[in-house]
Amino acid sequence: MSNDKRKPKRTGNLYAVQNSSNNRPGSMSSSSSNRGTKRRSDGPGRSSLDASQKPRSASKATSMDEMQARRDALVRRAEADRRVEARKKALAQRRAEEARMAELDKREHLVRTADLARKEEKKRMSQEMLRGTLAESDLPRNKKKRNSAAGGNFRNDSKSRKKANNSTSSRGRAQYSKKELKKASRESLRRERNDRNRAKKVKKPKKVVKFKRSTKFFSVFLALCLVYILAFAYVVTQKTHIKSYEVENGSLIDNVTFTGLALRDEEVVTSEYSGFIDYYRKDDSRVCVGNTVYTVDETGKVTEILDEYNRTGENTITKEDLSDLRAMLNNYKANYDGANFSEIYDLKAGLNTTILHSLNEGVINNLDQILKKSGNANAFKVVNSKSEGIITYYTDGFEGKATTDLIQADFNKENYHKNQMKSSREIASGDAVYKLIKSDLWHIVIPLNKDEILKYNLENATTVDVNLKKENLDVKGDFKLINIDGKSYGDITLSKYMIRYASDRFVDIMISKSGKTGMKIPQSAVTEEEFYVIPKAYKTSGGGSNDLGFTVQYYDSNGMPKTSFMSTEIYGQDSEDANGNYYVLKSDLPSDASLLMMDSNQSIRLKDTVKLKGVYVINSGYTNFKLINTVDANNEYLISEPIGYNFATHYVSLYDRLILDAYKYQNGIFVY
Repeated sequence: MSNDKRKPKRTGNLYAVQNSSNNRPGSMSSSSSNRGTKRRSDGPGRSSLDASQKPRSASKATSMDEMQARRDALVRRAEADRRVEARKKALAQRRAEEARMAELDKREHLVRTADLARKEEKKRMSQEMLRGTLAESDLPRNKKKRNSAAGGNFRNDSKSRKKANNSTSSRGRAQYSKKELKKASRESLRRERNDRNRAKKVKKPKKVVKFKRSTKFFSVFLALCLVYILAFAYVVTQKTHIKSYEVENGSLIDNVTFTGLALRDEEVVTSEYSGFIDYYRKDDSRVCVGNTVYTVDETGKVTEILDEYNRTGENTITKEDLSDLRAMLNNYKANYDGANFSEIYDLKAGLNTTILHSLNEGVINNLDQILKKSGNANAFKVVNSKSEGIITYYTDGFEGKATTDLIQADFNKENYHKNQMKSSREIASGDAVYKLIKSDLWHIVIPLNKDEILKYNLENATTVDVNLKKENLDVKGDFKLINIDGKSYGDITLSKYMIRYASDRFVDIMISKSGKTGMKIPQSAVTEEEFYVIPKAYKTSGGGSNDLGFTVQYYDSNGMPKTSFMSTEIYGQDSEDANGNYYVLKSDLPSDASLLMMDSNQSIRLKDTVKLKGVYVINSGYTNFKLINTVDANNEYLISEPIGYNFATHYVSLYDRLILDAYKYQNGIFVY
């Protein structure tokens, strides 16, 4: 049975596949035919029937794929329809929002227009009410008819204003509804009624007589304030700054500078050859036995080869030698003395020696090759050191001298002459080529006088503390006094730092001496006050108390003699003996007065005075003179020691505040 198929018919969202036989009455369905076919396949020809059913199942699978594709197309079309509906809905919402905003703008415009009209009406009404109020104030109070007439006119005027207002406001009537215009009219009438009621309450102002204030008192007050401010500013600007110092314990270190003559164990070495000499060791350096010190070129050809070798750039200065060159220049700059011009030649020689030593180190390493190249090996002599020591390249005539060989003329620097040995010079056999210092022990001899020996306790001293000023080195050395040509000299023996001063014959040193310990006071705080010298026998007590003082006889302003007891402060005494004297500040007693002795007719005039040193103490805010007991001093400070109990209050004590620049102040003046 043939199964003809039609095209799928669309019903809603699905397609149904219908067989043409299903539409005709009496036709057999496909399922019935299938069942019949299945029954016929039970016979012997079953295999052939199965083979004929295979193409039918393949066509069924193809129809299922087509249906799935159609379903997917329908889903996509439905999704597109939903998106179109969403856009239409959004457009409708946007148009509704625009309509709502237009309505709000219309209402806002209405409110602004009504507000503007109200302000204009209020302004006009206030002007008219002011004119009516002024007209009423000019009428006599006892004429009521005129007042009533004026009131009637006022009411008529109000009606006319109302009519004008209605005519004015009718301009915008076409824009607004009747309800809105009616509401605005009621509001305008209410405001008009309130303004009229306020106008009736206006009273005629009373006559006010202005009180004229006097500006004289205010001007005087301002002038006084200005004067006070200016005076205060002047006092502040003219007031000097108080410099003070707090007393503390300390000691004085007194330093004195000497220029000494340095003596060392020096040996001058001479040459056995003649020719051109070149040095290979740095000045003031240590050499050992067998080290090459210098070479001698008897023909001069090897020297030319060496110069050519240095010029080609094959030989350079080492970093260590560059550091030494910088140190030499800095040392010369720090100790420059314009009066001693000869030091510049020593610097030049030292720089040349250092540079040549650096260059010649490379020459020594390649010396064999250079000699083979020159072909003059026999004419080139290499000299090594035969002893150990410090090598220097100068002579001055003090080599081999001891302290006993010195004379006074040796200490005169103007007579000193130094012979510098230079490289690349021509020498003869027997000439001095270098000097060797064989020991680190060296002497510094300084001239002394008797005052210096006593002041620094050098007469019995065995050691001294020395500062080598050139490099600020502190060292302790043995000391002894020696005699040269009848004058005293100090011999200081040192065992350190000799190599640093191997090229110096004169050395500046500083000897320090520690003084006594006590209250350390600056010299700028020390001043003097004048005191009366009064015998102790005139001291008495009286005045109804136990205060000590003196019976003074003096003349008053009228020239009449008077005798009275005066209590005074006794600052000190010159001795513990009863026959000694007291010190009384001159300002505490009247001038040209006499002192009376108790139980006696003896008297003495106040004339003997003495000046005592002291300081101004400002612990209480004013200057109070106190004495000092000096036990040691130098140019900057002094050391004061406390004294006995009796007069301790009048002497400076620990932690007192002293005023510096004491010469600017007086006793008893306020500083704070």
